[in-house]
Amino acid sequence: MKRKITGIAFIFCFAVSLYAQNHTVSGYVRDAETKETLAGCNIVEKGSGKGCFSNNYGFYSLILPKGTGTVSYSFLGYETQMVSIVLTKDTVIQVWWTLPISGLSRTIPAAKPIFSFTTSMRKSTTKPTIKHTYI
Repeated sequence: MKRKITGIAFIFCFAVSLYAQNHTVSGYVRDAETKETLAGCNIVEKGSGKGCFSNNYGFYSLILPKGTGTVSYSFLGYETQMVSIVLTKDTVIQVWWTLPISGLSRTIPAAKPIFSFTTSMRKSTTKPTIKHTYI
């Protein structure tokens, strides 16, 4: 009897693990013109709301359930890209943005500082009072 219950429990656990398989969508996000990686790119699966950001090296990794979906890639200054995927195994998607949003140009901003900081310090004229308490 004990062997029968153990066998049924094993089959149940195996069936649940097959049903609820997750897969990883990963890759790098880069600018096609400069070949630079884009840190902080927002990657979101539409519908479920699961998402992540690309790290300092432009790498991202997102765990999604098996099936079909749409992944949205967005970054400041670039047009949002939508990629339809069918997840049957782990998938690598490399994202290359070719042009920024129309009307924007690649410029290096030059700005003057707004705040100025002083380095002068006042000398304190008060002496701290220290009280000793003995227990």
